[in-house]
Amino acid sequence: MSAALELPPLPVMAEQHGQVAEWIAHMRAASDFLYGTASPSRLLALADYYHREVRPHFAYEERRLFPALRQLEDDPALHATLERFEDEHVQLLTSLDSLIENLRAVAAGDLNGPMLAQTSRRARLAIDLLLLHAAQEDDVLLPLIEKHAGRLD
Repeated sequence: MSAALELPPLPVMAEQHGQVAEWIAHMRAASDFLYGTASPSRLLALADYYHREVRPHFAYEERRLFPALRQLEDDPALHATLERFEDEHVQLLTSLDSLIENLRAVAAGDLNGPMLAQTSRRARLAIDLLLLHAAQEDDVLLPLIEKHAGRLD
């Protein structure tokens, strides 16, 4: 992930949002485990991917992309939107941390009904929230990254 910080932001954003979309697809497939059709190892792979890719993606946006856009765009509405995105990151990470705990518990054999039901609810909620967040970021950030491509390298 650290090498990705050296790349221009537009390719990084496109790649990382694509990876998050891929992770969501894997999360949907892994949730099949909750209905008896997927293996616990798939759940652990999701937890690893979350720590390896999703958390660093949010950190990349907050440490590099958002500050650069704030400097380039003197727009209070945009600054408020970026702040909202950062707040959403905190909420998403909190929600995802809980989900990952549940996935690990289920993968370790905690297959009681309430745990499976809770994990399933958290997975569906996380998928919905991540999809909405990524779509909103794409709508706001990708045009700005294109606009400032030469200045964000």
